[in-house]
Amino acid sequence: MLLGEALFWTLKDDALVIPSTDYGAFRYSDKKGSFYLEAKKFYSASRSSFESSGHKGGTFKKDCLRELEELTSQQRVVQCCWRNNTVLQMLFSSGLFAYVRVHPLKGDIEKITFDRYLVGKLAAECITDVVCSRESVIVTYSSNVMSLVSLLKPSKHPDKLSRQDPRLNTFELAGPSGRRLERKLSLNPEHNMVLVWWRYSQNELYPWSPMTKDCDRANLLVYKISESRLELLCFYKTEADPLMISFSKMHPNRIFLVEQKVSLKNGEVNVESSQFEVSKVSISRTSPVDVLQLKTEVCSVAQSPSEHTLALGCIDGSVLLHSTCASILVKSLFIPYHLVWHPDGSLLLAANEKGQIRCYDLALAPINFQIASETPQSCNFLDLSPYFRGQPHLSNICWNRQSDVSGSNYSATSDGLVFMLFSRGPCVALRVIIGGGLGTGDLSLTPERLVCMYLKSNLVDCAINLLRCLSWENQGQSCIASLHLIIHNLIAKRLTPRSEVQLEAALGIFMSPTVPLSKSVEKKYGHIVHSFARKFFSHILRFNRLELAFRLAIDIGDCDLFLLLHSQAKAVNNLELAKAAVEYADQLTRELNDDSESTSSHCSRSSCSQCGSDGQSETEVKRLSFTAAQKNAKVTFSETVTHIVVRI
Repeated sequence: MLLGEALFWTLKDDALVIPSTDYGAFRYSDKKGSFYLEAKKFYSASRSSFESSGHKGGTFKKDCLRELEELTSQQRVVQCCWRNNTVLQMLFSSGLFAYVRVHPLKGDIEKITFDRYLVGKLAAECITDVVCSRESVIVTYSSNVMSLVSLLKPSKHPDKLSRQDPRLNTFELAGPSGRRLERKLSLNPEHNMVLVWWRYSQNELYPWSPMTKDCDRANLLVYKISESRLELLCFYKTEADPLMISFSKMHPNRIFLVEQKVSLKNGEVNVESSQFEVSKVSISRTSPVDVLQLKTEVCSVAQSPSEHTLALGCIDGSVLLHSTCASILVKSLFIPYHLVWHPDGSLLLAANEKGQIRCYDLALAPINFQIASETPQSCNFLDLSPYFRGQPHLSNICWNRQSDVSGSNYSATSDGLVFMLFSRGPCVALRVIIGGGLGTGDLSLTPERLVCMYLKSNLVDCAINLLRCLSWENQGQSCIASLHLIIHNLIAKRLTPRSEVQLEAALGIFMSPTVPLSKSVEKKYGHIVHSFARKFFSHILRFNRLELAFRLAIDIGDCDLFLLLHSQAKAVNNLELAKAAVEYADQLTRELNDDSESTSSHCSRSSCSQCGSDGQSETEVKRLSFTAAQKNAKVTFSETVTHIVVRI
């Protein structure tokens, strides 16, 4: 279960209803409250939780917070994102930047800074998006112009633009002129290219003109950032309505594209995802188009931090996760208008406009999430709407970035902060508590951490399903660590028919994968899984599951296992199985001797290419399989499973 503590960044009394006996929700106050409110302040301070007083660090905090509240209630927030794990950046429609520095583990406001450099200097009235880096700030508008602020003296930390020697330039964008479009931006990791894109209808018509260029019909533009100039590198016109276009966070020239096609005849919805590569003068598709068939249109999309899993939210309340391993679909209790990934990539938050949040793992298994209180709630999702006097409308939600708390003075008592922005305010910092922290290793919300949580709660099937959705190619360390936890948890218990099936299912994820593993993965992790299989053999042999142990020994192919099985079968007077075990052991011994003799007869240690420098030949790790054991196994492993449907 995940617990949350909500801090509302407001000093107003008429907007919220937070009981003084509710120890999971807080707000700032500059007045002395009742006895229960003072007890609540003392309780939160003793737990190193939120600071509810508005006077901490002087009066600047209270005055700045009131100004921030006034801005959010009167102006449109164009963008809201985390610059790092402690600084939140907000851009308002007037061009004003607000930087809110928060405590990384509490969510308590430490400092609020306003930057008015762009106020009055905008090239157009309606701002649509902004991207920031150490060297530049790029702003787009609903009209076909773009502003570039070059920072000649960049700061290592977020700071006011006026202190970084800014140079403001405005450029005209390619594309249709005279039309108001919501242009979006994406910056590549090297900060030398920026992508501009906007949505368009599949049946959209353009007025014919003999002077119209191809770039004016495109809705994807890639510009090169060169000091104080922008140079158009390439352009592309999408075949359908784009849902998401962004640069890869790992490859500077790679672009991810997600499009949606809606059939006018039968209303079928196809979502297509693909990858593009940007060269000096062109953009080309480098991957086959991956097509997903849905029943309803998509309302939200989010890509995992590892860039291997795509999350889609539909207007019928369904949530879809698509990766190379599988496509998983669940039915949510509400329409997921917002999807956001945890920085570790193992947890997905789905939220609607009312402020209701639900958590899912990579297998789309729901994780209970509620405000911290003395009694558990009946629903398995977090609901902030009861704290509002009116009807709330969630406009933005984002998880803060990863941080390494090792070497700091902070005690890891939180697993991250979720910032939530409601239309017309207020802002909410949601502190997620799981018993770990923001650091790396066992203190983060990695897949192995979630597997450990499931095993402690005796949810072995959820742990196995989560492991099944991980990629051995890209998340090998997490896969082998999770498999280690599952195997040793089951072996430590008494063997039952259920645990036997679970052990077979866990080992079968590597031994009988739905998608064949590469040779490099088999060589890297095969010997570790081989040792897990031997432990499984010893475990079932201890409980006299001799027939299953015999089939498993055939798959493992180790001679000593048949000798152990022979002794055990002879002890329980199963002479037929004991004889068969000895015969298989003799057969394996002969095969090994024949292989060694053939190798020695054809090998010259001075010139053999299969031998190493020390005269020993390299042995390739043999891939295990459950081919023989599957005939009588209680669980069969399908080779064609690509879709799992879970109804909740």
